[in-house]
Amino acid sequence: MKVLVTGSKGFVGKNLCSVLALRGDIELLEFDLGNTPEELQSAALAADFIIHLAGVNRPLSQDEFLTGNAGLTSDIVDAGRARQPVRQEQEARRGCRV
Repeated sequence: MKVLVTGSKGFVGKNLCSVLALRGDIELLEFDLGNTPEELQSAALAADFIIHLAGVNRPLSQDEFLTGNAGLTSDIVDAGRARQPVRQEQEARRGCRV
């Protein structure tokens, strides 16, 4: 099974990837700030499951918050994986405000 983890270099993402890497039945696909939108699209299309952890948790403006959170989520859905479960965990959902 191929699992895409967005935010793979963040605190939660890197720890999740470490645990998933121990399983023999998972091929990890990682996405983080250093990757391109094309790489995200390719990985999203190849993935059987997406764990979406990426997001902006200390935005300088509301626009940065929207682009880094809602915009990235929209990009994943637009990559054609809307039928797959997408679970989003990010600081913003735990009370961070702009």
